[in-house]
Amino acid sequence: MDTSVNMKDYVDARDDAIESRLSTKLDKLPTRSTVWGAVATGVGLILAALAFGGDRFDGGVGAGGLLQDQAGKQAATDEAQDAKLELMNQKLDILIKQTADK
Repeated sequence: MDTSVNMKDYVDARDDAIESRLSTKLDKLPTRSTVWGAVATGVGLILAALAFGGDRFDGGVGAGGLLQDQAGKQAATDEAQDAKLELMNQKLDILIKQTADK
């Protein structure tokens, strides 16, 4: 009895096995619709982030005038407080001088 395998049968069996493994691996790859769905999701996320950021930017621009008004009021309050502190420093200097003369 001959137990050797015909070379043609061996090559055909090997080719069938390789083709089967390749086919199995290709079936696991994502399809075009899956890839396009992922791209669309990514683009949607980017647009959502830009829309969110744009809304925040517009809000900041709208508040710019209000911030300038507040800064002006704060500057006036600071000047008045500086004047009061300067007057108090002058009075303290006078008291220190009078105390030192005694």
